[in-house]
Amino acid sequence: MLHRLPSPLSISSQRWTLASGAAGLAAAACGLLALSLGVAPVTADSASATEPAAHAAAQAAPAQAPANTVTALPAIAKRPVALAAPVASGPVTGGTVVTVSGEELNQVSAVQVGGVPAVVVEATPTALSYQAPVSTELVTGTVPVELFDASGAAVPTTDQAALDQAAADEKAAAVQAAAIAADPHPLAAAPVAVARPAAEYGSAELRGLVLKPGALPITPAAAPASAPALLSFEYLPDPRVTAQTDYLLQHWSNYNLDYTPIYDNDCANFTSQGLIARGWQMDESWNYSNGAGSAAWISSTAFQHYMEAHPERGTALGDDQRASVKVGDIAQFDWDGSGDRDHTSTVTRVDKTAAGVTIYVAGHSKDSDYWNVDEAISGGGSVYYWSLS
Repeated sequence: MLHRLPSPLSISSQRWTLASGAAGLAAAACGLLALSLGVAPVTADSASATEPAAHAAAQAAPAQAPANTVTALPAIAKRPVALAAPVASGPVTGGTVVTVSGEELNQVSAVQVGGVPAVVVEATPTALSYQAPVSTELVTGTVPVELFDASGAAVPTTDQAALDQAAADEKAAAVQAAAIAADPHPLAAAPVAVARPAAEYGSAELRGLVLKPGALPITPAAAPASAPALLSFEYLPDPRVTAQTDYLLQHWSNYNLDYTPIYDNDCANFTSQGLIARGWQMDESWNYSNGAGSAAWISSTAFQHYMEAHPERGTALGDDQRASVKVGDIAQFDWDGSGDRDHTSTVTRVDKTAAGVTIYVAGHSKDSDYWNVDEAISGGGSVYYWSLS
């Protein structure tokens, strides 16, 4: 019996059929599994459809920073700082403009001189100008000057050497930070201190934990050990008041014959001379010429009415307002309680103690340089004051 061998073509077709059948069975099995899990089976069409979506998702995802990238920290806003300066000075009447140097001073929003608010005239990053206020109760002496930023925080004061050192430290830190950023290798983690037997120190493991040269962490500069210098302002006597009192103390017993003396009644005449030395200008009602003075110049009561008519010259004070009386003010006495003024003099000294305020005056017709007001009215009478502008 003859046996016919299958042809190569029939064998290939059989193999193809088996392969196709196997693939079909596998596809069917996957389909059934997907349906049982609630997932849509992946077909050739669905696979090709997902490719654009996957590409779009990849495009939308935020880019991740590559490994070993150093991200720059946001810049920290610099705070203002003022430079210590020699003590500024000016009269107790205020008005002196003082300029302070420093950095970021345009952030300064308030200045206080001796606890009293001062006007900020101008503020730039490197300079600030303020106008000194009137001294409290016109007291002379040195008081602190304080600057404040918009938050109300006090602005520190330093000297130029410390400021230069801080700038150098900042520059060195920036150079070191740039070197670290340029290094492609990540910083080695700082070793954690672990208690070990002494024999293990110096081991290969410990030596391997040494930080790489050039990658040491930046250490902030230590704060200066000494206290920062303070700004200050010295209140000096008002030059007008100084000229006034100097004249009175020079001529209270040595009459100035450039003015015709009115013996036994020269008090208002002498007071008016002191006001000329203070810088007052004569006017139609208060004047002296040709050896004679106007009524307001030589009469205590007429001077009272003149001051009442000219509030720009000064403000009336009672004896119960002694705390507001200052050197250079005018004191007037009413000996008999009639309401007019019987004597006029000028305040040359004010003492303030826990016991109260004691006032001393200089004048003529009771020739004196420092006459205690309390002594003057001890036998009766009242005293009134004009607080001069």
